[in-house]
Amino acid sequence: MAFGLLGLLVGLWHLARDRQPVDLACRCCRRRKDLALVATLGLAGLVLVGSGLAVHQAESSPGPPHCGTELSEGTTGNLYLDHSLGEGAQSVWFQVRQVLTAPVSGLARHYANNRGAGVCEVGSMTLAFLPSAASDSGIAVGSVVLTGTQSSIREGNAEALARHESRHVTQWATLTLTGGPLAMPLLYAVDEAFFPQSRNHFERAASLEDGGYPRPDGLGPRPQWVKVGVIVLLLVTVGRRRLRWTSRVLTGGAAAAVACQDGLCPLHSRGWFRLGSDPLSDVPSPES
Repeated sequence: MAFGLLGLLVGLWHLARDRQPVDLACRCCRRRKDLALVATLGLAGLVLVGSGLAVHQAESSPGPPHCGTELSEGTTGNLYLDHSLGEGAQSVWFQVRQVLTAPVSGLARHYANNRGAGVCEVGSMTLAFLPSAASDSGIAVGSVVLTGTQSSIREGNAEALARHESRHVTQWATLTLTGGPLAMPLLYAVDEAFFPQSRNHFERAASLEDGGYPRPDGLGPRPQWVKVGVIVLLLVTVGRRRLRWTSRVLTGGAAAAVACQDGLCPLHSRGWFRLGSDPLSDVPSPES
């Protein structure tokens, strides 16, 4: 639930791999394991809460009114899905999408309701108008679109927007199944840092015209250096221990790869290019 199929594979790999004695004795490894467990349970709890809210919202009320726009005759939620699918397969995929995006959709709808925003429904999407929104542009959170109260949605383009956002729901569902509910916002943020606005691959895949985006003057990267710098800083912060270990291996060779400080594994031992001043111990070989 928390990290998708990719997280399941990583978890199984961690359970199956042989732990070295120094890994089992490392105080940092034990602390990181406890933190990872707390984070996983917290995220799984949010998934359950969001799913429960989505079910409660669907069952406790007849649903939000339809948006006051001119829709095509016979428009329904399922028609915003892939027309190349058969009717039965399309209905099944619609239900699968709803289940996979229920956690974030339930939380977003609950947030919109508490902020006193007007809510309406068009096709398979719920539009939530937030008075405090900084702009008229919308942001999809699962099957809920959070947008400003003065949005151009009210001018009659709700059907096109619903098609656009429905494709985002497919992206949410696919990435949630693969990497958990955080995969979509994280990957979107990284893509936006290098390919902003109309160059964004997620927006292009969802149709720029339906989303109201102008045609870009090119499809190549146009990095937003502040955002890129933040991403690089986060990556260095998260991976600093492995970078530190790599620097010692490059300067000290194979011996540095297994050398460690007392009570720490090689990865968590301190010191760039060489170990710190703590007593050293070598990892015992499997034969010993």
